[in-house]
Amino acid sequence: MEKMKKALLILLGIILVALWASPATADSARNQVMQGNKLYQEGKFDEALGKYREAQIEAPELSEAFYNIGDAYYRKKEYEKAIENFSQSLATQNPKLESMANYNIGNCKYRMGESKALTDLKQAVDIYREALDYYKRAIELDPENLDARFNHELIELKIKELLSKQKEQQDKQKGESKDQNDQKQDKKGDQQQSQQDEQKKKEEEQKKQAGQQDEKKEQDKDGDKQQAQKVNISKEEAERLLKKMMDEQRIRRQNNQKPKGTSSNDVDKDW
Repeated sequence: MEKMKKALLILLGIILVALWASPATADSARNQVMQGNKLYQEGKFDEALGKYREAQIEAPELSEAFYNIGDAYYRKKEYEKAIENFSQSLATQNPKLESMANYNIGNCKYRMGESKALTDLKQAVDIYREALDYYKRAIELDPENLDARFNHELIELKIKELLSKQKEQQDKQKGESKDQNDQKQDKKGDQQQSQQDEQKKKEEEQKKQAGQQDEKKEQDKDGDKQQAQKVNISKEEAERLLKKMMDEQRIRRQNNQKPKGTSSNDVDKDW
């Protein structure tokens, strides 16, 4: 994506020219920078940082020193610190150096956005847009910075891709939210239906119980009538039987009664 090595070699010449303008410190600072570059090429970025800082102490006004420190932090993937030092190097009067510093800040933003794209699409898009601004500034300062042009186009495509994914996620969330609402409505409807069914069942049970009670009342009423009929029949029968018994007793008394004027001691006389 970026040509940091090439940029560093270009800066080496810039730094040396600047240091040669201060003979008192030129040898020491130049030596520190050369040692730092060697360590950088070997991938020993922490050691390279140490050498660049020593050179910076010798010539603190040099923007190029900040640039090299930012470059080492970039290789260590410490992008916030890299941006901090690249930003310090923007104070240079050299358009070429300023263009490369903007370009590398854009690269830092790209890497940071790339990491955020895995967890937060919106934040990733915002960081990518910041990267676009730095690439654009790098191109304005150096129209021949083809890497900045290429990265600018690449980031535009990345932003479109993330916006598309973001829309898909939003649509999916809306769909899931709708499904959840539908499920809630269905659940609510099921609960209402269940309550209605339960109420209907309860009403039917009450009607059934009421019907059973009415039926029992009718049965009790019929039973009372039958009992009343039984009682009436028994009374009539009793009266009839009583009358019959009284008649029978009267007849028996009549049959047993003796004629008037007779006595059990009377005998027939023959005169």
